[in-house]
Amino acid sequence: MNHPDLERGQAMTEFIIAFPLVLIAVLSIVQISLLAQAKLFVEYAAFTAARVAVVQPDNPDDIAEAAKLSMTPVSPRIDALAGLSVLSSAVNTIAGLFGDAGALVVRYAYAREFTNAKIVVNPRQSDDDITVHVDYLALLSIPFVNRLIGTRGSGVLRVLSSYTDGDNDWINAIASIVGNDYFYPLSSEATLTVETLGGRAPEDPSKCIYTYVDNQGVRHTYTNGEVYQSGTYKNGRPQYHTDKDKTGISRIVHQECP
Repeated sequence: MNHPDLERGQAMTEFIIAFPLVLIAVLSIVQISLLAQAKLFVEYAAFTAARVAVVQPDNPDDIAEAAKLSMTPVSPRIDALAGLSVLSSAVNTIAGLFGDAGALVVRYAYAREFTNAKIVVNPRQSDDDITVHVDYLALLSIPFVNRLIGTRGSGVLRVLSSYTDGDNDWINAIASIVGNDYFYPLSSEATLTVETLGGRAPEDPSKCIYTYVDNQGVRHTYTNGEVYQSGTYKNGRPQYHTDKDKTGISRIVHQECP
């Protein structure tokens, strides 16, 4: 016959051993669920950014803005970053003045700094398609688990590095050492067909210019003599490519005529 005190001691020992494992398992499920939700939003952000890109391929700022706005609902408050908690009181006061809109502004501040969208070259796609790639750094907010699956860094230093010129590798190196935030990178791509405006062909093509924005946001301009008609869009407008013999590269360009 077991002594009651021994049975209680055994039960307590089993609880002490099992509880941390159960707690970590539950916290892991919560964190992974939050990441899965964020991943769905990243995929939607890529789609919305691609929708902007097909009608405004020469406007990288609007393409990136579409992705940032799409990530706002699922982004944490900017003052959730370690080092910005001292701003919580002021942020809450300002956000409270604007109600739900104020809360979205605080979340947009995070999405603005930690979301990036750009047009990328996909050699497997057709010439009248455009692909947008979106990157997002999800802040891991669940304790213990964030250290297991996240990358350590400093959100504050990352924000500061985005406002400085030149090489910021040294800032990122410091952030990985002294930072108390944990992030998980998420990314997605979306490809849509380029939409072009209808209308008659230009009377004098020599006056037209042809532009292309690369994945760094740099705008390249070509003359009529540097391109050739490579096909026709579904709405009947001609499609143009740069002449590789004259420009050194072949890529689809956007026609702009006076």
